[in-house]
Amino acid sequence: MLKKQTEDEIRLYGEIDKLVTIVVEGQAFQVPEHLELLRCFQFLGFKIAFENFCWNANCENCAANVRKQGQSFERMLCCQDVAREGMEIEKLPSGVQIK
Repeated sequence: MLKKQTEDEIRLYGEIDKLVTIVVEGQAFQVPEHLELLRCFQFLGFKIAFENFCWNANCENCAANVRKQGQSFERMLCCQDVAREGMEIEKLPSGVQIK
């Protein structure tokens, strides 16, 4: 069961209908389905150096090796690619740390 979202959470993440499991550096986490990966890291409370990221794919500082279920790792931009069940992020972008 999903908890009721605050207005601030809705502004940041949109309406959350479903959580999916993604793996980040070997650890499993539940995140909102179809939310951009960079926002997922924010949702999870990861330490983010916000000044390092443009959030709109211009700087490419959020690039990471991401594997979608059943596929091989590919370089993806975490501000553009969205969370799907079974995704795996091999290593977080510089400026993002699991707390």
